[in-house]
Amino acid sequence: MRQSLKGFAVSVALLLFAAVPVYGSDVPLPDKIEIMQPAADVPENVRQFLGRWEGKWGTELNHIFIVTSVSASGAAEAIYAYGNAPKWNVTPDWHRVQGTISGNKLELPRFPNSAEVSYTLRGDGTLAGKYWHKSYLTPGTLVLVSK
Repeated sequence: MRQSLKGFAVSVALLLFAAVPVYGSDVPLPDKIEIMQPAADVPENVRQFLGRWEGKWGTELNHIFIVTSVSASGAAEAIYAYGNAPKWNVTPDWHRVQGTISGNKLELPRFPNSAEVSYTLRGDGTLAGKYWHKSYLTPGTLVLVSK
């Protein structure tokens, strides 16, 4: 009986591991990444954005968004990284960015290619991303991988 329970537990663990989506295997990141503890006066809605988020833009592009620091004013510093999407002529890269959090939304300044990017924290704990470029919207969903 003990052996069959152990085998069952291993099977369940493998099944759960296989069901967890893997994002970002082709996404480069800087060598040093430090997520700063927020000051005591930082509101909870701002704190919730801190950490490493992974997902995809559309169905094509792996994306990692790491919010490394936040302040009581809603200012955020982050790493915006993405993988390879030949269909979109996108090659892997990363950038340090600054944004602003208001309510449950984090907005980044307009990118050099004129794209507008924002992330909204949903009730289920995921981030809903929006990437607007030349009147095209590419949605994304990101999950918190680590704080």
